[in-house]
Amino acid sequence: MKQLLARSLIAGMTLVTPAAPTNSQAPSTSVVFQGVVIDAVTGQPVKGASIVGPLDAESRQQSHADSNGRFVLSVDNNLRTLDVLVLKLGYMTRTLTFAVDSQQRRQNAAIRLTPTGVISGRVLDLDGRPAVRVRVQSLLYQYEHGRPQWVNVGGTSSDDRGEFRILDLPAGQYVIAFSSDAELSPVRQTLYPGVPRISEATIETIQGGEETRLRDVLLGPSRFGEIRLHVHGSSEQRPADNVNLQFRSPGSVCRPVSVAGAHTNTTSVLVASGETVIIPYCPAFPGPVQIAVDWLTADGVRFKYVNVDFDGGDRNVDVDLVARRPPAGRVILEHPNGDLSPLANINVILRGASSNLTSVRTGKDGTFWNPDAVAFGFDEPYDLYDVEGLPGDSYVVSARQGDHNALTDGLLRAGDAILDIRVRPGGGALRGRVTDRQGRMVPDARVALLPATPLSSEARMPILYRTARTDENGSFTLSHLAPGVYVAYAWSQTRGEFAERIEGYLDPEFVKTYDGRGRIIKVGSGSVSIDMKLVDEPEF
Repeated sequence: MKQLLARSLIAGMTLVTPAAPTNSQAPSTSVVFQGVVIDAVTGQPVKGASIVGPLDAESRQQSHADSNGRFVLSVDNNLRTLDVLVLKLGYMTRTLTFAVDSQQRRQNAAIRLTPTGVISGRVLDLDGRPAVRVRVQSLLYQYEHGRPQWVNVGGTSSDDRGEFRILDLPAGQYVIAFSSDAELSPVRQTLYPGVPRISEATIETIQGGEETRLRDVLLGPSRFGEIRLHVHGSSEQRPADNVNLQFRSPGSVCRPVSVAGAHTNTTSVLVASGETVIIPYCPAFPGPVQIAVDWLTADGVRFKYVNVDFDGGDRNVDVDLVARRPPAGRVILEHPNGDLSPLANINVILRGASSNLTSVRTGKDGTFWNPDAVAFGFDEPYDLYDVEGLPGDSYVVSARQGDHNALTDGLLRAGDAILDIRVRPGGGALRGRVTDRQGRMVPDARVALLPATPLSSEARMPILYRTARTDENGSFTLSHLAPGVYVAYAWSQTRGEFAERIEGYLDPEFVKTYDGRGRIIKVGSGSVSIDMKLVDEPEF
């Protein structure tokens, strides 16, 4: 998906493409950026990689890596930093920021691209004939906002030979799902190697730069039941407006929604106040199914989640367009003399049970309330994900809803109690750099700071687990830390576990893999500096 987005971005750019450099080519005075692109797994040069920048300029320029992986990019002067997009078919696309020296140059930059993998195979019906136009989805096991999920990261349809091939997949663990493509493939929706439930599926480990060929898959001639969503309009919505449904589990709308006013996009329908619209949804396999719903009211956009435990049979589910308000709370600064002051313009970030985030901002009196409901999952509890914009060296010391400790036990449901967040001055900061075994700085590494005494899996509050990514010099900073003892880890980002938005450091089982390899850090008031080594350095 990243590659597709990047190629779309390139298509809309105004580009100036200089010739690839040669050994005899002397850099001109306009050259700012030169370096080499290498394969993050093999260490070999990546020929033909495109380097595009600066990304914030109206006219972007482009260079291509030569057979030695080297490139020269000429850009306008008066730059302090240079943002570039680096892409190559068969590799993960990267966006990087580099410092530019006083001579308007950046030389000897080393850019590592992580190769992607390929999954291929063939699907047949029970008579051994090719199953044509079967939808094939690759579900990657990854962490989003701290919770493990199976996320669809790429897909295709089988051709007239029943063959399929999914390209540009990040390294990681996958389950492959097969489902009907309208009326052209009336086959049983299933998971590789031909089972109905994800707990029974074979997990395939995909390596970057390699193609994994699956055994032939036999698909039965029937499908599972469907979930019929009865969307009921309410008086709180506008007289008639779009209701958008996002299906967050593998599957598809069974057939076009044949009701008056329905859009051809079957995930968006027109529902009037007091009207009911039925949307049939066919999950790819039994198990939990989640649907995100949003609609417009006079007070703004409303969101909610519908969670269904699908057992394979037909289900009727009511979706009422009424949502609870999000939690209300306040952020208070505790001064050393005991005085209390409200903190304005603080971003309080909450995470719903479905791993979706919502950010609310405090007002002048330190309180926050989100009447526009720009959030998700009001029918589910929240936990406290982060508090951003704290002044000076302050840190969060407590967060409670009455007698309930929201820091360790999660938030209660909306409206049950005020969320009282207390902040104190005198927090700490951790600054450092990450190097590999050769002593080279590691850019774009993931650094995580975990409590030295691990919390239970039920109490993994992200605000207690801090993280940062290293800059181009391998440096990082973590601030607003509560005094205490922590364990610090650094991962290389060149492996499937830690692609963008993946947060395996919140999973105790994942962290156990690296027991004894982290750095014990004691944080007090003030700053602590450390040098770190990677815990998962790839072998070149």
